[in-house]
Amino acid sequence: MDEVVHYVPRPQSWLYMGGRSWLYGWMDRFPLWRELPSPHEQAIGLGVLTSLVVAAGFWRERYRVFVVPLVLTWLAVVVLVTSPGGRFTVWRLVAPYVPGAQAIRAVSRASLLLLVPASLGVAFFFDRRRGWIPVALGLACMLEQGGSVAAYDKYVQRDAVARITHELTGRRCAFFYYSPLLELKRDRSRRPPLTLDWFPERQVDAMWTSLVSGVPTVNGFSGNQPSHWEGLEFSAITGSRTEQRIANGLESWIERWKLDPAGLCWIKLPVQLDRGTSDNRS
Repeated sequence: MDEVVHYVPRPQSWLYMGGRSWLYGWMDRFPLWRELPSPHEQAIGLGVLTSLVVAAGFWRERYRVFVVPLVLTWLAVVVLVTSPGGRFTVWRLVAPYVPGAQAIRAVSRASLLLLVPASLGVAFFFDRRRGWIPVALGLACMLEQGGSVAAYDKYVQRDAVARITHELTGRRCAFFYYSPLLELKRDRSRRPPLTLDWFPERQVDAMWTSLVSGVPTVNGFSGNQPSHWEGLEFSAITGSRTEQRIANGLESWIERWKLDPAGLCWIKLPVQLDRGTSDNRS
């Protein structure tokens, strides 16, 4: 339940463009948006100019028979999924009666559906307009949607996969589980920074290895997890306690799915952290 709450839109989410936005990245300096949970899921705004263009387009074509019902449906979706406090939404009252609705985890992604009428509003506004002013407005609307995106070095990723694949070579593995060996210094002030993204990235390393080698892996990363996978979410070994937790998780997994324990290859490889990245990942 707490995870779902993180993805419920707040009223200010409909104005928020995200910290990576070229023109609206400054929003993160204000508590109104800075304190939004899971901000990458809450960045569902269209931008001031684009929103005005959409509204003007619908107003221009308001006499078309389908425009008013379309706008009312749009507003109804916004009201249904928005929660002022992050706990209660009208959506909770409606979801039990809408097929498939209770399977929706990130409610804020309803905003993707609303891009369809928004695009129609933009098309209405620019239809049959000529001259440099519409062109300038169109380019400005496009600029509003611009933002930077995260990137990674594919060769570093391939190197990590190659190291794990090398450990599988020559071994008769029916399936494998990969654990990075991570040594954390006792002095916290001297520890390298370690982000939460580091842990799922190691699971993805194993998933890529499975694709390359053809050997199934117990590792995984998703918004959900299968039953009896408890204890395997964090694959890194930082000491005897974490190693025992993973061992218990693997034992439970093997027993649950009636697998042959002899078919497991548990790959344990030391990794180096460099400024919060692993394997020199950038």
